[in-house]
Amino acid sequence: MIKLIDILKEIQIQHTKEEIRKVLSENFAQDILDNGIEKGKVLTLYHAGPNPLDRNRRTPIHLGTGEQTDDIIDMFWDDYPKFYDYKVKIKLQNPYPEILMDVDQGAAHTTEDFTKYGDYNEFIYHNNSEGYPSDPTNLSVFIKNFKRSYVDMKLQRVINTTSIK
Repeated sequence: MIKLIDILKEIQIQHTKEEIRKVLSENFAQDILDNGIEKGKVLTLYHAGPNPLDRNRRTPIHLGTGEQTDDIIDMFWDDYPKFYDYKVKIKLQNPYPEILMDVDQGAAHTTEDFTKYGDYNEFIYHNNSEGYPSDPTNLSVFIKNFKRSYVDMKLQRVINTTSIK
């Protein structure tokens, strides 16, 4: 298996460090698998929900891949009139140092399912429900206090589910 880092080493001559960092941050799962979880790492993820996302949110949030957010929208299509789909950049401030493999129980998991591992702000886990569950790179991030990790976000699209049936 070819690792992303090996490919980046080969093309490093052609690209600046900023371009390489951008590729790594947008493929957060492979970066985590290749280089580990560390404080200060910046990740680009996605979030979809029925309400606009507030950057000052101090409550828990799940972020993941674009495929995972598409699955969430599909699952709850008939339950909400709108979905807000965001691209979100975070900086790991106090991450749990390992990938949690068996914590995902779909929508049934709770904050305590993560915080039982310790007083951390970010927990990276294998997503068994959305995206591609059989793929080892199908990771998501649970954040206890979003405001603490927030760097930037961009609203990608607003989906009106009542106009498309």
